[in-house]
Amino acid sequence: MSKRKKPQSRSPRPPRPGAKHQLDLLVDATHANVTELALTGEPLEVLQRLRMQRELTAQSTDVAMLLARRRGIPWSDIGAALGVSAQAAEQRFSRLGSTFVERFLVEKAA
Repeated sequence: MSKRKKPQSRSPRPPRPGAKHQLDLLVDATHANVTELALTGEPLEVLQRLRMQRELTAQSTDVAMLLARRRGIPWSDIGAALGVSAQAAEQRFSRLGSTFVERFLVEKAA
């Protein structure tokens, strides 16, 4: 009887240098810009831009969650990172399939 080899999972590539820092800067800049626009700009323009930001954030969250699941990170850890229960995280994202990630990665590589 021959033993089957366990499929090797590809190790994730390391983030490019400074990627986490750039994301932190983006979050800070977004908050500062929204505050400034809310105080000095047109309220409807601010709301439109916030809607666009919310949509982009939702897409990015979906991609990060699916990649986390692909790496075997449990729902409890994903939920904790999002500030929700494991059950809420699983219910929210279980509707997404791996094709979503594949499509994102293909678009990113192009």
